[in-house]
Amino acid sequence: MAIPRKSAAIAALVVAVLATDAARGHDFYLEPTPFRPRVSQPVSLSLVEVNGLQIQTIPHYGPSVEAFVLASPDGRVPIEAVTGDDPIAEINPAAGGFHVIGHQTKGRRVELPLEKFRKYVEDRGLDEVAGLLGPGRQDAPPVREIFSRYAKTILAVGDHPADRNFETRLGWRMELVPHGNLYRWESAKPVSLELLFEGKPLPGVLVVAHARDDWDEQIEGRTDGRGLVDLAIPHPGAWVAMAVHMQRGSAATDVDWESFWASLLFEAGGD
Repeated sequence: MAIPRKSAAIAALVVAVLATDAARGHDFYLEPTPFRPRVSQPVSLSLVEVNGLQIQTIPHYGPSVEAFVLASPDGRVPIEAVTGDDPIAEINPAAGGFHVIGHQTKGRRVELPLEKFRKYVEDRGLDEVAGLLGPGRQDAPPVREIFSRYAKTILAVGDHPADRNFETRLGWRMELVPHGNLYRWESAKPVSLELLFEGKPLPGVLVVAHARDDWDEQIEGRTDGRGLVDLAIPHPGAWVAMAVHMQRGSAATDVDWESFWASLLFEAGGD
Protein backbone atom coordinates (compact mmCIF):
# COMPACT_ATOMS: atom_id res chain seq x y z
CA MET A 1 0.00 0.00 0.00
CA ALA A 2 1.42 3.38 -0.99
CA ILE A 3 1.89 5.94 1.75
CA PRO A 4 0.04 9.21 1.01
CA ARG A 5 2.47 11.93 -0.07
CA LYS A 6 1.91 14.14 2.98
CA SER A 7 2.24 11.20 5.38
CA ALA A 8 5.41 10.07 3.62
CA ALA A 9 6.89 13.55 3.90
CA ILE A 10 6.13 13.70 7.62
CA ALA A 11 7.57 10.21 8.12
CA ALA A 12 10.75 11.29 6.36
CA LEU A 13 10.87 14.39 8.55
CA VAL A 14 10.59 12.30 11.73
CA VAL A 15 13.51 10.14 10.58
CA ALA A 16 15.58 13.23 9.77
CA VAL A 17 14.86 14.83 13.15
CA LEU A 18 15.77 11.69 15.04
CA ALA A 19 18.95 11.26 13.02
CA THR A 20 19.94 14.85 13.69
CA ASP A 21 19.32 14.50 17.42
CA ALA A 22 21.30 11.29 17.55
CA ALA A 23 24.30 13.07 16.04
CA ARG A 24 24.33 15.59 18.93
CA GLY A 25 26.59 18.55 19.48
CA HIS A 26 25.05 20.64 16.72
CA ASP A 27 24.69 24.36 17.28
CA PHE A 28 21.13 25.58 16.96
CA TYR A 29 19.53 29.02 16.74
CA LEU A 30 16.37 30.88 15.72
CA GLU A 31 16.66 33.38 12.87
CA PRO A 32 14.17 36.10 11.87
CA THR A 33 14.02 37.73 8.43
CA PRO A 34 14.19 40.70 8.61
CA PHE A 35 15.74 41.72 11.95
CA ARG A 36 14.26 45.22 11.85
CA PRO A 37 10.78 45.03 10.39
CA ARG A 38 8.29 47.82 10.04
CA VAL A 39 5.12 47.56 12.10
CA SER A 40 2.90 44.81 10.57
CA GLN A 41 5.64 43.74 8.15
CA PRO A 42 5.77 39.92 7.85
CA VAL A 43 8.75 38.27 9.54
CA SER A 44 9.70 34.70 8.69
CA LEU A 45 11.28 32.53 11.38
CA SER A 46 13.74 29.74 10.65
CA LEU A 47 15.48 27.17 12.82
CA VAL A 48 19.13 26.95 11.83
CA GLU A 49 21.47 24.11 12.70
CA VAL A 50 25.26 24.27 12.35
CA ASN A 51 27.33 21.10 12.15
CA GLY A 52 30.93 21.94 11.43
CA LEU A 53 30.97 23.74 8.09
CA GLN A 54 27.42 22.67 7.24
CA ILE A 55 24.72 25.24 7.97
CA GLN A 56 21.11 24.36 7.21
CA THR A 57 17.58 25.23 8.19
CA ILE A 58 15.43 22.46 9.65
CA PRO A 59 11.64 22.10 9.39
CA HIS A 60 9.22 22.45 12.26
CA TYR A 61 8.44 19.18 14.03
CA GLY A 62 5.60 19.76 16.47
CA PRO A 63 6.08 16.74 18.77
CA SER A 64 9.60 17.92 19.66
CA VAL A 65 8.57 21.47 20.67
CA GLU A 66 7.86 22.44 24.27
CA ALA A 67 7.16 26.14 23.62
CA PHE A 68 7.26 28.66 20.76
CA VAL A 69 6.39 32.18 21.89
CA LEU A 70 6.46 35.86 21.01
CA ALA A 71 6.95 38.34 23.87
CA SER A 72 6.12 41.88 22.70
CA PRO A 73 5.48 45.11 24.61
CA ASP A 74 1.80 44.12 24.46
CA GLY A 75 2.28 40.75 26.14
CA ARG A 76 3.15 37.15 25.35
CA VAL A 77 1.42 34.89 22.84
CA PRO A 78 2.13 31.42 21.40
CA ILE A 79 3.33 31.21 17.80
CA GLU A 80 1.48 28.76 15.58
CA ALA A 81 3.54 26.41 13.44
CA VAL A 82 2.82 23.40 11.23
CA THR A 83 4.95 20.27 11.16
CA GLY A 84 7.05 20.20 8.00
CA ASP A 85 7.10 23.97 7.43
CA ASP A 86 10.45 25.61 6.67
CA PRO A 87 10.63 28.49 7.53
CA ILE A 88 8.81 27.25 10.58
CA ALA A 89 6.47 30.24 11.03
CA GLU A 90 5.64 33.81 10.07
CA ILE A 91 4.63 36.63 12.39
CA ASN A 92 3.33 40.17 11.82
CA PRO A 93 4.37 42.43 14.72
CA ALA A 94 1.39 44.71 15.35
CA ALA A 95 3.21 47.36 17.38
CA GLY A 96 6.60 48.99 17.56
CA GLY A 97 9.18 48.08 20.17
CA PHE A 98 11.44 45.18 20.98
CA HIS A 99 10.03 41.68 20.48
CA VAL A 100 11.64 38.57 21.97
CA ILE A 101 10.97 35.27 20.21
CA GLY A 102 11.70 31.96 21.91
CA HIS A 103 11.74 28.33 20.77
CA GLN A 104 12.16 25.57 23.35
CA THR A 105 12.46 21.85 22.60
CA LYS A 106 11.38 18.96 24.76
CA GLY A 107 14.08 16.82 26.32
CA ARG A 108 15.41 14.11 24.02
CA ARG A 109 17.34 11.06 25.14
CA VAL A 110 20.51 9.91 23.40
CA GLU A 111 23.34 7.49 24.11
CA LEU A 112 26.95 8.15 23.17
CA PRO A 113 30.13 6.07 23.49
CA LEU A 114 32.16 7.29 26.45
CA GLU A 115 35.07 8.69 24.43
CA LYS A 116 32.76 10.51 22.02
CA PHE A 117 30.91 11.97 24.99
CA ARG A 118 34.19 13.00 26.61
CA LYS A 119 35.31 14.86 23.46
CA TYR A 120 31.96 16.62 23.17
CA VAL A 121 32.01 17.91 26.77
CA GLU A 122 35.64 19.03 26.41
CA ASP A 123 34.81 20.88 23.18
CA ARG A 124 31.95 22.67 24.97
CA GLY A 125 34.15 23.84 27.82
CA LEU A 126 32.44 21.56 30.35
CA ASP A 127 35.67 20.98 32.25
CA GLU A 128 34.04 19.91 35.51
CA VAL A 129 31.99 17.24 33.75
CA ALA A 130 35.03 16.00 31.82
CA GLY A 131 36.90 15.63 35.11
CA LEU A 132 34.14 13.43 36.54
CA LEU A 133 34.24 10.92 33.70
CA GLY A 134 36.05 7.70 34.44
CA PRO A 135 38.94 6.31 32.41
CA GLY A 136 38.14 5.11 28.91
CA ARG A 137 37.61 1.38 28.52
CA GLN A 138 36.73 -0.57 25.44
CA ASP A 139 33.86 -2.22 27.32
CA ALA A 140 32.60 1.01 28.93
CA PRO A 141 28.81 1.33 28.69
CA PRO A 142 27.43 4.21 26.59
CA VAL A 143 26.66 7.48 28.34
CA ARG A 144 22.96 8.21 28.61
CA GLU A 145 22.00 11.85 28.21
CA ILE A 146 18.86 13.93 27.85
CA PHE A 147 19.19 17.35 26.25
CA SER A 148 16.93 20.32 25.58
CA ARG A 149 17.44 23.50 23.57
CA TYR A 150 16.41 27.08 24.34
CA ALA A 151 16.75 29.43 21.38
CA LYS A 152 15.92 33.15 21.49
CA THR A 153 16.18 36.11 19.14
CA ILE A 154 15.35 39.81 19.37
CA LEU A 155 13.51 42.00 16.84
CA ALA A 156 13.58 45.81 16.77
CA VAL A 157 10.19 46.70 15.27
CA GLY A 158 9.70 50.21 13.90
CA ASP A 159 12.08 53.17 14.05
CA HIS A 160 14.44 53.38 17.05
CA PRO A 161 12.46 51.48 19.72
CA ALA A 162 12.88 53.02 23.16
CA ASP A 163 11.35 50.32 25.39
CA ARG A 164 13.39 47.78 27.37
CA ASN A 165 11.49 44.69 26.31
CA PHE A 166 14.77 43.25 24.97
CA GLU A 167 15.50 42.33 28.62
CA THR A 168 12.42 40.05 28.75
CA ARG A 169 12.98 36.79 30.60
CA LEU A 170 10.93 33.93 29.26
CA GLY A 171 11.26 31.97 32.51
CA TRP A 172 12.78 28.90 30.89
CA ARG A 173 15.18 26.57 32.70
CA MET A 174 18.06 28.19 30.83
CA GLU A 175 18.29 31.41 28.83
CA LEU A 176 20.61 34.20 27.77
CA VAL A 177 19.45 37.77 28.46
CA PRO A 178 21.16 40.93 27.12
CA HIS A 179 22.19 43.70 29.48
CA GLY A 180 21.68 46.87 27.51
CA ASN A 181 20.27 47.70 24.09
CA LEU A 182 22.39 45.66 21.68
CA TYR A 183 21.14 47.68 18.72
CA ARG A 184 22.93 50.69 20.23
CA TRP A 185 26.19 48.83 20.68
CA GLU A 186 29.23 50.98 20.05
CA SER A 187 32.57 49.84 18.68
CA ALA A 188 35.18 48.91 21.32
CA LYS A 189 32.50 48.28 23.96
CA PRO A 190 31.72 44.71 25.04
CA VAL A 191 28.35 43.04 24.67
CA SER A 192 27.14 42.07 28.14
CA LEU A 193 24.93 39.00 28.55
CA GLU A 194 23.47 37.25 31.58
CA LEU A 195 23.07 33.47 31.71
CA LEU A 196 20.22 32.20 33.86
CA PHE A 197 19.47 28.65 34.97
CA GLU A 198 16.17 28.03 36.73
CA GLY A 199 15.86 31.78 37.14
CA LYS A 200 19.22 32.26 38.88
CA PRO A 201 22.57 33.53 37.54
CA LEU A 202 24.78 30.66 36.37
CA PRO A 203 28.52 31.23 36.96
CA GLY A 204 31.51 29.57 35.31
CA VAL A 205 29.90 28.65 32.00
CA LEU A 206 31.62 29.12 28.65
CA VAL A 207 29.70 31.46 26.33
CA VAL A 208 30.76 31.56 22.68
CA ALA A 209 29.53 34.17 20.19
CA HIS A 210 29.81 33.37 16.47
CA ALA A 211 29.47 35.89 13.68
CA ARG A 212 26.39 34.61 11.88
CA ASP A 213 27.84 35.32 8.43
CA ASP A 214 31.27 33.85 9.22
CA TRP A 215 30.84 31.03 11.72
CA ASP A 216 34.59 30.58 12.14
CA GLU A 217 34.81 34.09 13.61
CA GLN A 218 34.08 33.75 17.30
CA ILE A 219 34.56 35.42 20.66
CA GLU A 220 34.27 33.63 23.98
CA GLY A 221 34.26 34.19 27.71
CA ARG A 222 33.02 32.60 30.94
CA THR A 223 30.25 33.91 33.13
CA ASP A 224 31.32 35.47 36.41
CA GLY A 225 29.79 34.98 39.85
CA ARG A 226 26.80 37.08 38.80
CA GLY A 227 26.18 34.99 35.68
CA LEU A 228 27.46 37.85 33.49
CA VAL A 229 29.87 37.68 30.59
CA ASP A 230 31.34 40.52 28.52
CA LEU A 231 32.04 39.59 24.91
CA ALA A 232 34.39 41.88 22.99
CA ILE A 233 32.80 41.48 19.58
CA PRO A 234 34.95 43.21 16.95
CA HIS A 235 32.31 44.63 14.62
CA PRO A 236 28.57 45.24 14.22
CA GLY A 237 26.23 42.74 12.63
CA ALA A 238 24.42 39.55 13.54
CA TRP A 239 25.96 37.37 16.25
CA VAL A 240 24.88 34.07 17.80
CA ALA A 241 25.76 33.62 21.48
CA MET A 242 25.64 30.06 22.79
CA ALA A 243 26.12 28.29 26.12
CA VAL A 244 25.86 24.68 27.32
CA HIS A 245 25.27 23.61 30.92
CA MET A 246 25.26 20.03 32.16
CA GLN A 247 24.32 18.34 35.43
CA ARG A 248 23.93 14.83 36.75
CA GLY A 249 20.73 13.12 35.71
CA SER A 250 18.01 12.73 38.30
CA ALA A 251 16.08 9.62 39.26
CA ALA A 252 13.12 11.03 37.34
CA THR A 253 15.07 11.27 34.06
CA ASP A 254 16.88 7.90 34.40
CA VAL A 255 19.96 9.16 32.54
CA ASP A 256 23.57 9.83 33.46
CA TRP A 257 23.55 13.50 32.44
CA GLU A 258 21.14 16.30 31.57
CA SER A 259 22.31 19.08 29.25
CA PHE A 260 20.78 22.46 28.47
CA TRP A 261 21.66 24.43 25.33
CA ALA A 262 20.88 28.15 25.18
CA SER A 263 21.33 30.43 22.18
CA LEU A 264 20.62 34.10 21.50
CA LEU A 265 20.75 35.58 18.01
CA PHE A 266 21.04 39.37 18.07
CA GLU A 267 22.11 42.24 15.90
CA ALA A 268 24.72 44.56 17.36
CA GLY A 269 24.93 48.22 16.41
CA GLY A 270 23.38 50.11 13.55
CA ASP A 271 20.81 52.11 15.51
